Amino acid sequence: MRIFLLSSISVYFFCVALRFYYPFVLESYPQFLYHNAWLLNTNDGYFYAQGAKDILLFLQNFTNDSLQDSLLKSTLNSPIHEPLAIITASIAYLTPFSLEQVLFYLSGFMGTLIVFPTMWLTKAFGILPSILAGLLSALSVSYYNRTIFGYYDTDMLILPLCLGICALILQKNPRYTLGFLFALSVFALLYYPNLRYVFLGFIAILVFFKDKRAALIILMLSIPFALYIPLLPFYIGTPLWILVGLALSFVSIPQKFFWLYLCAFTLFVLYILFPSFLNAPFISTLFNAPLNPKNAESLPFLNVLDSIAETSKISFFALANRVSGNLVLFLLSLLGYCYLVYKQREFLIFLPLLFLGFFALAQGLRFSFYAVPVCALGLSYLFAIFSNKIPLHFILRLAFIALILSPHLMHIKSYTPKPILDSTEANLLYAIPSKNGDFALSWWDYGYMINYFSNLNVFIDGGKHLGKQNYPISLFLSHSDNHFSYKIAKTLLDGTIDKHQNAPNFTESLLSHPIANHTKNLYIILFLDMLEIFPSIVSFSAFDTITHKAIPLKFFSLSQNTKSQKAYFKNNFILDLKRGILSPNHQQIAKLISLKTNQTQHFNPKSPLSALELKDGRIVLCDTSYFESFYFQGLFFETLNPNLFQKVLKNDKITIYKLL
Repeated sequence: MRIFLLSSISVYFFCVALRFYYPFVLESYPQFLYHNAWLLNTNDGYFYAQGAKDILLFLQNFTNDSLQDSLLKSTLNSPIHEPLAIITASIAYLTPFSLEQVLFYLSGFMGTLIVFPTMWLTKAFGILPSILAGLLSALSVSYYNRTIFGYYDTDMLILPLCLGICALILQKNPRYTLGFLFALSVFALLYYPNLRYVFLGFIAILVFFKDKRAALIILMLSIPFALYIPLLPFYIGTPLWILVGLALSFVSIPQKFFWLYLCAFTLFVLYILFPSFLNAPFISTLFNAPLNPKNAESLPFLNVLDSIAETSKISFFALANRVSGNLVLFLLSLLGYCYLVYKQREFLIFLPLLFLGFFALAQGLRFSFYAVPVCALGLSYLFAIFSNKIPLHFILRLAFIALILSPHLMHIKSYTPKPILDSTEANLLYAIPSKNGDFALSWWDYGYMINYFSNLNVFIDGGKHLGKQNYPISLFLSHSDNHFSYKIAKTLLDGTIDKHQNAPNFTESLLSHPIANHTKNLYIILFLDMLEIFPSIVSFSAFDTITHKAIPLKFFSLSQNTKSQKAYFKNNFILDLKRGILSPNHQQIAKLISLKTNQTQHFNPKSPLSALELKDGRIVLCDTSYFESFYFQGLFFETLNPNLFQKVLKNDKITIYKLL
């Protein structure tokens, strides 16, 4: 047992140490350093960061009256109730580390905790197979990507909690662990509510194991308990949770009523959980429901999931690479897991996680990391069988482990994602002269970031970005008429935009709407990085509001590199910057506008294409109509109507306007 414990701790710190390669690379990019910590590389992380920041401000306000002014700028609906925000704030408050440092490093330390339950589950395989399982669970491509330093999100604890629960369920003598199983299960469901569907999978499998009925009853009890405990006040819900957990540690639940428990839970699932499950965004998109006549006249809003990279489908080969490093190891892992289930049927409990991993083939690469620990179990079991049947020297076994890990180690060396913003952008957002209740208008990718740094409320963000919600923002940024964009901003601010979207003619309804006075300020925040996704932004409003027919997007491309007065684009397009000729079709563009030299070269006025040279040297080649959009007018040309929009802040990465 001592050797196993020391091995687990050693594997944990080894996996954490490897994650430090990423901040080591970032040392060469000091522009990403903010308050002595690197900025995050995920947009969603700033949602929980906002909650942690507000909790800290609340705690510190008891001892420092000067913080009261900053509290006045808190955003609406701050996620101070989120367990991840509470954990983060607690660590930052009780340790000498700053909030920004905790935000950056927490995912690596927390995510690597998966080593302990994985090695516990595989300790019967032998010490080396157990070490292999621990290493694979923490370092596999998909799991590493979602628990790298800077990837501050709930993903860091989802699988450690799931595997911890599985380890407790698989205990041979669970009598004294039932209370802990209940407490851990409730915490897991409060931490990430969608785990209830994984739990349903666990329950469906455990029904067939008579010796696991005590654990099954605990899981069935934890789901409704976790669902309704947030409705109770904190001072009631938390003690109740603890008391129930303690009671279950000493008092046995009568199992003679098992089938009654199961029937009651089945009714609960059918009437409470199942309807919400079918309405979940990743499930509802799998079914093509017939058109509802009542909604026949609604605008054809774009499904936001179609525009997010991590929700796009991946191939089986890509899934294999992300989970096991290559196709051969992936197939061996599945073979090993099947053989493990054949020998020890209770390991069927991991099927829901494996199923979710394969869900990546239909609903996006983000799901692939669920399969990582299951494949780690399978490959380590196969390694244990191989080691027992073919005795090898200890050094050869270590070499074999290194060979299995090599694809993942190579990935760690090559995977160094850029933080989503740099310190100049963070400082400019912080400098916005906002007050309590003011709003910002920007694309949803930047919503949480704006909340965190500027304390402005936003209309769309990472949790609120349906096609209907994105439509007015897309139209605002892509429209050429400043007055029309101004009316959109006004209706967003006074909360009447839905009325116009439900009208027979959106444009007429909007233009006829009287402009109301407003007491809240609205800041329009234009990011240079938005240029890379601008066609996607435009697509959310690219349809005719009368005929409901989609309007094809016009040509738009951003150069990959520029060399010898030639700009290179995707699909082998090459633009000669001196002559304005586009190869290979030898078409001459209309003009080339340079923001570096403030000069314009005119070529063929009949051509629909034009080019824009940015200050950083990149070239935008697109239909000339894009230059007339609000985004281009405000960010690059600064030709917005000064009677409607006032420029308040600007640097090389962001331009900020205030609605007048």
